[in-house]
Amino acid sequence: MADTSHDLDKRRDTSDTPCPAPASEVRLLYVPRRIVLLAVSALLLFVYCPVLIGSYAFFDDYYYLQTFLKGGNSGARLWLYKRYIAFGRVSAIPLAHISFAHLHNISDVRYVRLSSVIAIAAVACLLYRRLTKVGWTDCQSAFVALAVSTMPPFQVLAAWAAAAQYAISAALTGIAYEAFDSGFYRCSGLRRRALLLSAAAIEIISLTINQSAGTYFIVFAAAALFAPTFGFYPRLGHFIRTIGVFFVCLCVAFAVDRVGVRLYGPLMGLDAARTAISLDVWGKLSWFIRFPLMNALNLCHFPSTSRVAMAIALFIAIGLPAYFTEIGGGQIISFVVALVLLVFGYLPNLVAAESWPSYRTQGTLSSLIVLYGFFALRGLLARAGKTDLLGLVLGAFAFTCCLLASLNVLTYFVIPQSIELAVARYQVRQIDLSTAHTLQLRCSRATDSVAPVVTYDEFGFPSSANWGDFGPEVALLLRERGVDYRGLVIEFVRERDDTLVEPRNGIAVIDMHELANYRRRPPLVLPPVGELPYP
Repeated sequence: MADTSHDLDKRRDTSDTPCPAPASEVRLLYVPRRIVLLAVSALLLFVYCPVLIGSYAFFDDYYYLQTFLKGGNSGARLWLYKRYIAFGRVSAIPLAHISFAHLHNISDVRYVRLSSVIAIAAVACLLYRRLTKVGWTDCQSAFVALAVSTMPPFQVLAAWAAAAQYAISAALTGIAYEAFDSGFYRCSGLRRRALLLSAAAIEIISLTINQSAGTYFIVFAAAALFAPTFGFYPRLGHFIRTIGVFFVCLCVAFAVDRVGVRLYGPLMGLDAARTAISLDVWGKLSWFIRFPLMNALNLCHFPSTSRVAMAIALFIAIGLPAYFTEIGGGQIISFVVALVLLVFGYLPNLVAAESWPSYRTQGTLSSLIVLYGFFALRGLLARAGKTDLLGLVLGAFAFTCCLLASLNVLTYFVIPQSIELAVARYQVRQIDLSTAHTLQLRCSRATDSVAPVVTYDEFGFPSSANWGDFGPEVALLLRERGVDYRGLVIEFVRERDDTLVEPRNGIAVIDMHELANYRRRPPLVLPPVGELPYP
């Protein structure tokens, strides 16, 4: 339980001065913080070990691997670089090159996933460090950090190598916040200016890796603002300064994005909606509440439902005012700031014309909801006089999140993608290319997935459902056989019926609709067809 005594409220407002736990708790539960950090990291490696053991790739991984392989298509690599520039993600170019240029085959993609898991562990450790600095105990901070880093958005980042950039970007925001905080409170003069400039540069790099993940800076700011010590209003000034610097960085990243659109925007074709600006404010807010916020309010519950979202929203709405009263903040202004931060945490996606609320873009949003739920629980337990139960409840919740995260990455990524890769590899080995001049690739559909649920282009989604990634997947499998496929004519077939394509003279067929033979029942495809543009 965090110390919220009156004398602590009078102390100097510095987030680098940790609040000591009660003496009884120190005697019974004290563990060196280095040990706690190692334990958190080791536990996350264990939770996400299925993605490290599994030999598979997912979706864009195949395209990236084929593009960056030695002897790969330099034209495709140049197009990918232009695509990053058009999206304002210039700092992601060296990351993509470093991640995939040294791989040799599909099984090597696990090393990129390992880098993503390490970045997720870094996010958890940085959040743990921030929470302990502002007054929460080691146990409470560790449990919250574990829960945050095992939410569905981080499950996607751990299981998808091409999304490792999101995790790295989020980790950089934590480093940037630490530099901001040290620059404001621990240094002066030239050292202070150097720290603040370095922090701004790191945050700009994070935002130009991925704008959605770069907003994770707000999570660290919220953890400091709603701290149980020093009072709400003394911290509000520091929060405003920090968020002000963050928005300066956001404006710089936006300017980089606009320059990229100016240079290569017309080349994006179907992806043009990602680079366009939406002016439909109310429409976007309505979409934000119905999809991204609803998903985030489900916490570790997957697939998300409106009932669970409403129950958790009600719990937070009741508990947060109690917590704000305890820390000495005005209920109305504190609640308004908390709501505004939710919008700011998803701002890049609200500004864009594209309406695609994928889980990988919701890391900031889901982490804020976990923090708010934590604060609400503390407020309700304090009113009931049961604050000694806080650590126990948090521990049970963190354990549940870790268990579900491990099961989800296994059920929706490792097993389905491994089966899909095995089916594609078997068909590639069976075809006779000695007399074929054409290779027909029949893409799968979302309903062919062997996973129980398919959500957006992430959980349970077949990689072969997208021709842009199915083609590289087959090319890599042909490369395994030592087949030179460059003389073949590649055709993509996307029939919507269940009729199998029969091979004809001179035509070899790889039909991924056969995935349906490996499932028990058709998957539940979410969101329902018609509500969102499904690929």
